Amino acid sequence: MTLFYLILGLLGSSFIAFFGFYFKAISKSGILATIFIGTTIAVCGNFSTWPVIIFLFGSSFCISWVKKLLFHRAIQKEKELHQKNEARDALQIFSNTLPATLCLIAFYTTNNVAFLVGYLASLSGATADTWSSEIGILSTGKTWDILTFKKIDQGLSGGISWLGTISGCFGSLFSTACFFFFNLFTKIPLTYTHFLLIFGIGILASAIDSLLGSLFQAKYKTIHNQLTEKEENTQLVKGITWITNDVVNLSTNLISAFLAIFLAK
Repeated sequence: MTLFYLILGLLGSSFIAFFGFYFKAISKSGILATIFIGTTIAVCGNFSTWPVIIFLFGSSFCISWVKKLLFHRAIQKEKELHQKNEARDALQIFSNTLPATLCLIAFYTTNNVAFLVGYLASLSGATADTWSSEIGILSTGKTWDILTFKKIDQGLSGGISWLGTISGCFGSLFSTACFFFFNLFTKIPLTYTHFLLIFGIGILASAIDSLLGSLFQAKYKTIHNQLTEKEENTQLVKGITWITNDVVNLSTNLISAFLAIFLAK
C-alpha cells in the first residue's frame, strides 16, 4: 500500500506542479518543492488529510485567478509592495507547508493524534493567512497596523482590515471543515473539541503572522517616500533585513503546529 501511495503521490503532485507552472502559479523551483511535499503527504497521510493541503493551494490559485481577471489595480499594488509576486517559488511553498508535513510524518510514525492536530492547525493557519492577504488587499476600507492601529497601505505586512480578517476566519473554517468532512469516511478519532482547537489556532495564526510582520519583517522606503517590502533601490526603515515574508510565514506555521500539539495532548 505504501508503494501505491508513493506512486499516486508522485503522479498527483507532478500533475498539480506542472499545472501550476503552466498557469504561472508556481516557479521552476516550486515544481520540485510541490512534488516533494505532495509525495511525502501522500505516503504519510490518507484520504482525509490530502484534501486539506490541496484546498490551501487550490483556493489560493482560484483567488489569484479571479483577481487577475477582475481586480487589476490590486495586482499592480501587490507588484509595487511585495518582493515576490504571482508564481510561488520553493521557499514560499516550504514556508507554508513544511511544518505541517513534519507533523504528518510524526503522526505516521507514532500514530499520536496530537501530531495530526498540529498538521491540520498549521495548514488552517496558512490558509487563513493566505485568504486574509489575498482578499484583504481588495478592501475599500481602512487598513491598520496591528500594533499601533495607525493607518497603513493595503498589502503591507502587519496590516489588518475588516475584509482581510473576516476572510481569514472563513479560510480557517473551510480548511478545518475540509478535513472533518472527508474524515467521515476514514474515521480518525478526532472530536468537536479538536475541530474548535484547529479552527481557533487557524484564526490566531493569521493574527500572529500580522504581528510578526509588523514587528520584524523588513520594510523599505522608496525615493518617493513610499513604504514597500521590495529591497531594490530602497532604504531600510523598519524590521530586520533577512526577515522576509517567507521567514514570517514559516515562523507562524511552526508556532501554530507547536501550539496545537501542546494543547491537543
